[in-house]
Amino acid sequence: MHSANHILKLKEGDANTFWHFFDLFYDLICLYCYNFVKKENAVTATVNAFSALWTMKETLQVKNGESETTCIKSFLFDAAKNECIALMRRDGELESVEQEIRKLLQNEARFRQHAEIAGRLLKSNDSKKKK
Repeated sequence: MHSANHILKLKEGDANTFWHFFDLFYDLICLYCYNFVKKENAVTATVNAFSALWTMKETLQVKNGESETTCIKSFLFDAAKNECIALMRRDGELESVEQEIRKLLQNEARFRQHAEIAGRLLKSNDSKKKK
């Protein structure tokens, strides 16, 4: 497809333009989603991202210096990310990730406290040895 105005055609409801971008970006978006969710959810998130593209096609706007293809790809990545987050919340995966992050932060804080205490003890021992 060599049209210079993909977004206009998409906004007008041109299915061929939609399928062009589906064929162009499906694998890429699906691989992106697979980094966050299980395979079956990656496919669901990808299809939902393309559905969002079709549903919200009238709102697409090209930013300064951006190509139409980049605009559509950016939209799909954002929609896919949001879909993955929704699926992770639905499946309880996001909560467990958030809990793991909290544990790591708590452990890091405890580690820093222990390191600070150990540092003070070492200084104290060094000053006693010098006397």
